[in-house]
Amino acid sequence: ISSNRNENQASAIKIAKPENIKFSGQARDFAVFQKEFESIIVPHRDAAQVGLLFKQALPEKLRHLVSNLDLTDWKEMMKVIQKKVATPKIIIDQISNEIDKMKVPTTDKGFVDQVNNLEKIVRDLTTLDQLSEIANTTVMNKLESKLPAQISHDWTQKVFNDDLAEKTTKEKFDIFMNFMKKNKDMANYMESSGGGEKKSHCFVSGVMTTAGSIV
Repeated sequence: ISSNRNENQASAIKIAKPENIKFSGQARDFAVFQKEFESIIVPHRDAAQVGLLFKQALPEKLRHLVSNLDLTDWKEMMKVIQKKVATPKIIIDQISNEIDKMKVPTTDKGFVDQVNNLEKIVRDLTTLDQLSEIANTTVMNKLESKLPAQISHDWTQKVFNDDLAEKTTKEKFDIFMNFMKKNKDMANYMESSGGGEKKSHCFVSGVMTTAGSIV
């Protein structure tokens, strides 16, 4: 009897359902959205519920693309949206354009933002199994040209000291990203610790700044 009572009490407990996951409509957000939707929203729901939640997760401007599909066919909805806004080619083109528009950072915060963007690019391309799109000589040369003075000097020194010219492009790119992450951590430290209100040192450019201006 006690066992039955416990089972009834357990079945009466309502577990809060997670809020529906939203897709931003941005190509580079789709892979994360898909992964979260399929792991959090799909389980323990029937196909029609999943289809309805998928439609609700889309930006208004994309919902017409799946309006003719049956609610139970959420997998086909997923394919339609991916084909429209998040194919590998679309994402790679966006990333290439982003790299082309990168500017040389002049502050520690700017450098931290630059490395954060690069790390996101690596994650996005790794998800698509397309990391070779940036782990190549052409893109490496572009990235090296966008490094601030002190970082560029340190990287050039590392290339020669560690004989990185003898490495494969993929190996060199991996070393480059580790180098960037390490310097991001140092720039973060310099940014957070500061150097007094009136004078500080810009780690990535190697110059002193006074009242926020480069001397």
